[in-house]
Amino acid sequence: MSYRLLAISLIASCFADCTFGQFESPSYPPGGNVYVADVTRRLLRRSPHWPEGAQYPPVSAREALSLAEIELREMVPASRHWKPTSLELSLLPQEETRWIWQVAYYWDNTPSVGTFLPEYDFLVYVLMDGNVVEPKLSDTRQPWPIPKLREKTETSEAAFRNIVIPSSPPNAKPFDTIITKQMVAKSPSWRDADCQPPISPRRALSEANELIDSLVEPQVGLKRQMSAITLVALHGKKWYWRVEYDWYPTHGGSTGVLPHCYSVILMDGTVVEPQFRKDAEHGSNKK
Repeated sequence: MSYRLLAISLIASCFADCTFGQFESPSYPPGGNVYVADVTRRLLRRSPHWPEGAQYPPVSAREALSLAEIELREMVPASRHWKPTSLELSLLPQEETRWIWQVAYYWDNTPSVGTFLPEYDFLVYVLMDGNVVEPKLSDTRQPWPIPKLREKTETSEAAFRNIVIPSSPPNAKPFDTIITKQMVAKSPSWRDADCQPPISPRRALSEANELIDSLVEPQVGLKRQMSAITLVALHGKKWYWRVEYDWYPTHGGSTGVLPHCYSVILMDGTVVEPQFRKDAEHGSNKK
């Protein structure tokens, strides 16, 4: 093999084994250890596509959640204290049909409202071939000797408070997406026996695209990119879809916070209408 071909082969091999930055978030379980998952291009390229015409990905949301819980039980102690918070569908960079599930958990080991919980979390990545990217023990330790604390709040239907999701699109008024108790009550549950949620992720994405198209005009010098489609847990068996968008410069890099916005789709198909902030000036969030 010539030196040129050898160099090309080595470069291709390194590129295939590179880890994507967007999938490098560490996990912080009890005990002080830090875990990371090496989600490489080689692994993702082996997993099936999710073609645009398909409503559901090759691995269902319920299957991804089940696989993640098995991995969690094997990796960290007292798995009964871990509660799922979200299942995120992320798109492989520079690809249009390769996706990965990111299942997020938080630690809840007390039934007492008003007490403080250690802010532990754990992420599990599930590929579209059903394989789980095994988290690896990092050489680093958690950056705090005593974990950060968050107050445990009531998560029952009776104590539900409005959820406010802020958005700052480019050259447009900032707005909030507000999920109310009444909206959630009318929305169907995602029951344990159901493999798929009531609304497919493809429909959620389609509805979100339509809304954002109506709110934000195409921007010169900026390219809109859908960042993630996420199933977010509420109380009981209630969930909703959240679709996230960012705008990137078409030339050069970005030195500040990217313009971004969210769209929320409930499990009855309702697209939550944005509430524009009255005190915000038009274009004030331009980056």
